[in-house]
Amino acid sequence: MVVALFQRSMTEPPGSGQVWGRLLEDTAPLREHLAYMREEGRELPGEPELVAAAMGAMISMLGYAAMTGGAGLDDGEVVDTLTRPAAPRTGRLTDLHLPGAFT
Repeated sequence: MVVALFQRSMTEPPGSGQVWGRLLEDTAPLREHLAYMREEGRELPGEPELVAAAMGAMISMLGYAAMTGGAGLDDGEVVDTLTRPAAPRTGRLTDLHLPGAFT
């Protein structure tokens, strides 16, 4: 069903707003949680609506690619990876710990 919904969303007419509307609807719980976090003083990289939509789009594409591309990802591994707390930020790109990226 996830694959069918993703494929259908890619066939919506450009400019119809249907994909954006579905993304906002699907990410409402995440958006509400992010808004709550902001109210509690947590810093977000942008408005809760946009952050939630970006996260939802990333997760949707990852799910589609993993399901149709034979990635062989374990559900637990994906959940753990996406929910693991990030390391403290120092604001330096070299702190991303991407092997060989900044050598």
